[in-house]
Amino acid sequence: MDTGGGPAPMPERPADTRPPDLSAAAREWLRDLPRRPLLLCCVALTAGMMLAHAAPPRTLIFAALALAGAGATAILALVAPRVVLAPTLVCVLGVGGLLFQRSTVVGPLDLSRIAGTEHRTILATVIAPPEEDGWNRRVRVQVEGVGAGGRATARATGRAEVRIPRKAQLSVGDRVLLTEASVALPPAPEEPSAFDYRAWLARQGVRSLVRARGVEVVGRDASPRVRLTRFGTGLRERVVGSIEAAMPGADRALYSRLLVGMVYGLEVAPLPEEIVEQFRRAGTVHLLVVSGAQISMLAIAIIGLTGGSFRRMRWWQAALTALGVLVLVAIVGMEASVGRAVAMFALVLLAALTARDYDVYTALGVAAALILVLDPQALLSLSFQLTFAATLGVVAFIPRDVL
Repeated sequence: MDTGGGPAPMPERPADTRPPDLSAAAREWLRDLPRRPLLLCCVALTAGMMLAHAAPPRTLIFAALALAGAGATAILALVAPRVVLAPTLVCVLGVGGLLFQRSTVVGPLDLSRIAGTEHRTILATVIAPPEEDGWNRRVRVQVEGVGAGGRATARATGRAEVRIPRKAQLSVGDRVLLTEASVALPPAPEEPSAFDYRAWLARQGVRSLVRARGVEVVGRDASPRVRLTRFGTGLRERVVGSIEAAMPGADRALYSRLLVGMVYGLEVAPLPEEIVEQFRRAGTVHLLVVSGAQISMLAIAIIGLTGGSFRRMRWWQAALTALGVLVLVAIVGMEASVGRAVAMFALVLLAALTARDYDVYTALGVAAALILVLDPQALLSLSFQLTFAATLGVVAFIPRDVL
């Protein structure tokens, strides 16, 4: 019945609550895939590394694929440019396999070649800050020479994890002489399902365990890489010390480390195991793990405070943001999640400064490819796998208007 003298109001249509058609979205994404050649190259590189890990050493096969793909790419670039992508992907796949297999080769001068020997003298450079290990200290070194009788007379290579007396005070960049040292291989897992400590160390380039009774500092490495590592370590100590000094209360040491751990991760400020276990039981241990969120928040804060945006950015805003990100990376270290965030952030800045479109899938692929080229063994790291799987899941399944 019309009581208002006008047309009856139309009933409101219920909101469309149906879930998005994932199959249609997947088909649309596949149709657009040929327009992402850089992404396809990154996928081919990763696939080549996966094949090299799954199959026995096939260096000649991967070398043949790389050479054949490169030759076909050069020819087709002149006669049929439209189909040049296919041989390019074959070439990149071969290169990926070669890079991974090269990272698994143990050189003839590697310290692990003399595993089982004792009373050795090893010349090495400290590459990571020492850590407490019960009555000893644990430190990682880059080996330079090995010998006996108090002198390192023969050249040697490789990384080693060394246990030294607790009283030895070392820092990153110290060149040390390890005396009365015994060399051993990391223990193999007792069961197939047990944690493979040897493989975990090998993914970090460490293939030898050394126990030294004497340590003597004989010099200092002044290379740019060591200087950068030393700068990050010193900056980390100053940050933790300043926060601890500013924290009130009797338990300020614990609370300051908890705050630093939430911002910079447990590697910067280790917490007591019982505290970490409480976070695990509560399902919030991820709050103590450094991730790309810190990079994103810092970049967004700097850009926002300087009056810019990711669509309109001046060069000085990009430079200031990049400087802030680099300082954060120097403090927290280059974890897989941090490396992924830094690489994607660099592509965002490049797109903003050059007024080009930013494709998140391509950026994610390029970030993974850069990490794998620098460290092919990262492919086997659970941290690498989880950070890219989680980011891909967020990008693929969360609607665009929510991001």
